[in-house]
Parts: sequence; structure tokens; C-alpha cells
Amino acid sequence: MEADETLAEAGTPRDNHDSHAASGDIMSIKRLAFVLTMAVLAIAPAKAQEANESRNERLIHGNVSVLHDQQDAANARFTLWANYPNRNADFLDHAQYLADLQSRFSDKGIAIAVVLPQADAAHIANNKPRMIVAAAAGEEQLSNIVGMQCVITESTSGATVATMKSLDLAVDTINNLMTDIYDVQDQIQAHATLEAIWASIADGGDFDALVAQYLTKFPHSGRAHACAVLNQWWCKGDLVAARKAIDEGLKALGNEAVPMAIFVDLVLRGDRNDPLLARRLTMAMAPVAAGASDGPFTQLVYLRALLRDGQERIAGRICATLPKRIGGRPDLQLIFAETLMESSNPRVHRDAAERAIQNAEANGGSRKWVYAARHKMLKRCETNEAANELMDEYRAKNLDGDLNNDAWYLLVQPQTMGRFDSMALAQCEQMLRDGKNIDAGSMDTMALAQFVNGKVQKAIDMQIAAVKQSGNNPNYAARLKRYESTKAESDTRASNEQKK
Repeated sequence: MEADETLAEAGTPRDNHDSHAASGDIMSIKRLAFVLTMAVLAIAPAKAQEANESRNERLIHGNVSVLHDQQDAANARFTLWANYPNRNADFLDHAQYLADLQSRFSDKGIAIAVVLPQADAAHIANNKPRMIVAAAAGEEQLSNIVGMQCVITESTSGATVATMKSLDLAVDTINNLMTDIYDVQDQIQAHATLEAIWASIADGGDFDALVAQYLTKFPHSGRAHACAVLNQWWCKGDLVAARKAIDEGLKALGNEAVPMAIFVDLVLRGDRNDPLLARRLTMAMAPVAAGASDGPFTQLVYLRALLRDGQERIAGRICATLPKRIGGRPDLQLIFAETLMESSNPRVHRDAAERAIQNAEANGGSRKWVYAARHKMLKRCETNEAANELMDEYRAKNLDGDLNNDAWYLLVQPQTMGRFDSMALAQCEQMLRDGKNIDAGSMDTMALAQFVNGKVQKAIDMQIAAVKQSGNNPNYAARLKRYESTKAESDTRASNEQKK
């Protein structure tokens, strides 16, 4: 899944239970970005061999054969190659957007190409889309791309001028290519730094300057705009500024289907306390979902928005078709299961969720995610005894490691943020029962787990203690501001309802 294959595993463990200092956050991001830049440069392909002058051969991470050409390809200055292991999954999420990019950028000398295994490429080429369709020499060629989904080459020489992990950055990278100041290494560094910010921002810290800088560099990126929102929620506790950042993101991404889906996914999972937010995000996702009706990631994001907004009837139509689309994808099956539990009536979806979890487990899905999705299902369906037994089994198998670290990463890593909050809280409750090493960092983790599980007053009380014991750690204080602001808004809404 595009939105979730990232750098979060590189996060610094919360051993000793201390949050990063602001300067440490920025230095860590810069170091990580430098490492990623060097890795990307190391795999970037060299210029095309002069011998490969045939239109049927292109050199990107190996030779590819063009099965179908785009009518203006011969006049293109640059070609964006989007690589897919098959014609399902991400390709179905992206197909309409790729065609849209070709229409938008054709007159600027940009050709759009997709690279798939031979059989899948032939199937797509037969439909004669308005983009280049190429076949990789072998499936292993696509697996050797090291997470780089997109490559942009200079059309006459074949030289690589940009690599991207995601189509999210395609529009801004293309626009930057059109300028006279474009620099390949600078662009790769910028992509890597944005990725690192995205992976680290929920940890807290001073990200204002970095977020503003990279939002300027990538104004059409869903991740960049999501970072602007998450910065206000998770780092500053400013709910008003977060709403402004959401407004700006929705406006900027109105014509960008893939970035919009990424943005909505992260914002939905970043906070659930504003009752009006789900409706706005559902409306924003409706045209995106219509344009990628077979795209599993797009439909999963739309499903979460619909369920959060209480639109069970439309959600039911998606639930009826998604299982076939995500077959063989254990990661998506587990996301489907936990998303179903966002319903206000989760028991209705329990059987479908259990089937998805069982299928994911049978197909080699992450053991930790299997436990986390099942725990969410059991808790949402109020089978608490079974949920407690599941956690005992999870801990006995030593899948969690340190309780505090396990809970923290479940809460803040981009892959799991907002998905498995119930399991994070269960780990924190076990910490309290153990009564060992309950320092300021542990209290900070517990407070966040309580907050995202709707126990806002308990979160406030715990965070006050964490702030005091830490000597007024600024990251802890910012999280306390978020909790207190959320409760104040909730109290105001409740008071207004009583007056009606």
C-alpha cells in the first residue's frame, strides 16, 4: 500500500522514556534524509546505452519494452515511469490519475508511462490508454526498484532526473523540472527529508520551519499538507490552526486525486474529535473514490470516512465489493478489518472483519497487525474478556517488547497511527498494573493512549503529572494543550446542544 511503506521503523526508541528535543528531531531528520539520498543515488540508473535507440527499448532499472506508445511521446522532453508489480492494487488506485497527468502535462513535454510484468502490460496495452505501457524484462526487475515507484528520465538521453517513492510528489516534481534552477540531488534530498518529517512528526517537536519549507516545495503533496495538519495537532496542540491547515490542504489538492487520498487518510487517522471533520473529508473523497472505483487503497480511505460520518448505506456497498479486491493482500485485509470497526455499530461488521483477519493471517500477514486488528474488533464489539485473553497471548509470545515503546509506536508511527489505538491503551494499562518504571515518559505515553481512546479527562490528568515530573518538557506541554483544547471544545458543543 502506497501510503504506508515508510521510514517509521527508523524512529528512535523511547528508552528512558524521553521525547526528542526539538533540535534532535531536526538533526535526526537531516541525517536520515542524507542516508536516503545516498541510497537513491546509488541505485539511480545510468544514461541509456546509445545502442538502445529502438523505440521499443527503454533503460530504467533495466531494459523495458514499450508495448503501447503515447501519441506525443516522440516530442516529450521527460518521461515519468510509474512501476507496478501487477495491474491490480496500486495501479487501480492510480490509473485514472496517471491518465489525467498525461492530459495535463502533454503540452509541456511530459510523457507518462507505466511499467508492469509482461502479461499485465499486454493486458493494459490492449486497451490503448493515453499513456505509454511498457513491459519489464522480469518481475524481479520491478522488485529491485527499492521502493522507488516513480522514475523520471530525460527522453533523449535516458538519464534519470528524479526518483519518487510515490505519485504524491509527481506534480510538484514535474513543475520543478520545468524551471531553470532544477537540481537532481537537491530534489532527491527534498523528497527524502519530507519522507523523514512525515515519519517523525507525531513524536512531537519543533517542526514549524521544516513543514513550512517543504509545503512550499511540494504544494500539491498530500503528505506535505498532512504534515502541516499533524504539526498543529501533535506538536503544538493548536486546534484552530489545524483546521486552517485542513482547509488549505483540501483547497490545494482539489485536482490531485492520489495526493487527496493520502491527505484524507492521514488526517482521518490523526484525530477523531471534531464531529464535522468526517463529513468534510467524506465530501472531498467522493469524487476521488468515483475515479478509482476499483482502487483498494482509495476505497479503504473512503470507507473510513463514510463510517466515521455515519453513512452506513454507502459504506455497505463498498464492504460488499472490497474483499475481492484485496484478496492476497494481507496488509489491506487487516486495514479493511480495523476500518470496519470505525462504524458506530461495529457488531454488524464483525463477521466480515473476522474473515478478513483470518485471511490475512493465512496469507502471512504481520503477526503484530493480526493481533492489533483482532483486539480492536473485540474491544469495539465489547467482548472485553476475550480481548484481555488475546493480549495475554500476545505478550506471552513476546511480540511487544517494551510495553511503553510498543504502545508509543502503535500511536505515532504513520502505518499504525489511528488504527490500533485500543491495543496501545491495553499495553499502557498493563504498565499501570505492573507499577514499574512509571516515569514522565511512560505517563506521557499513557496520556496519549487515553486521549486517542476518548478518555480525555484522564489524559489531561495524566499529562499534567507528566509535564510536572519532566520539568515542563515542551513536547509534553504541547500535548497537554491539545487535550485541554479538545475538552474545552467538547464542553462547548455539549453546552450548546443543551440550550437547543
